[in-house]
Amino acid sequence: MGQAGRKRGKRFIFLLFVLSFFSALMAVQLPASSQDILIVLDPGHGGEDTGVIGAGGLAEKDACLDLALRVKKRIDQRLGYPTLLTRSRDLTLSLKERASQANNHLGSVYISIHLAGFPDQSFQGFGTYTFDPSQTMLFSNKEMTPTLPQWDAQQLPHLESSRRLARMLHETLQNGLPEQRDLGIHAMPIYPFGALGMPAVLIEPAVLTSPIQEDQLRQVEFKEEIAESIFQGIDEWIRSAYPGERHE
Repeated sequence: MGQAGRKRGKRFIFLLFVLSFFSALMAVQLPASSQDILIVLDPGHGGEDTGVIGAGGLAEKDACLDLALRVKKRIDQRLGYPTLLTRSRDLTLSLKERASQANNHLGSVYISIHLAGFPDQSFQGFGTYTFDPSQTMLFSNKEMTPTLPQWDAQQLPHLESSRRLARMLHETLQNGLPEQRDLGIHAMPIYPFGALGMPAVLIEPAVLTSPIQEDQLRQVEFKEEIAESIFQGIDEWIRSAYPGERHE
């Protein structure tokens, strides 16, 4: 092949790369209708990673999976949208693997369920968290303009949607758990939330290091109240994001 042919071949390969790149970008956009919705539920920890362990022996990984399965059951029965659990059993799963699952399956919304832990065992309540990119920015150019690695920049177009999702979920937790202390909504550099190409929120509906709340988390009624509150927040977000589509 002559020099001109090699140049044409390089241009063709470059064009294929550009087309593939933009196709990938289009793939992570929010779905056009509720028929394309995929709700990703991420039960925190799992396998060798137990998370917080209460004084009575309840492991965060087990309580989170229990709550996620209860939320999924409500979505299946009352909304009918497909749901992806990052883990459906006691499985060791890295944070990067969780984000990759959500992105590869073109998730529409990502809710990570955890439980809080504090040195003070009297501390109780619920809190909600979103991704704060400012604390993970890198200064990688001459102008010292803050930038993010490409992997951690996928959340940036969805920051406002994530904040709206956090407000809705937090409000339904307030309504569903009126006797619990409100620990507020906070923005933090949660890994790997920067890599999620969809609205994403982490919720902690109870404090496992509180013996009182650990006991509550063993009770079906309390777990059902939490699951219902999370479900209501998801339902409200879908109604807001996809007005006019079918709902519960």
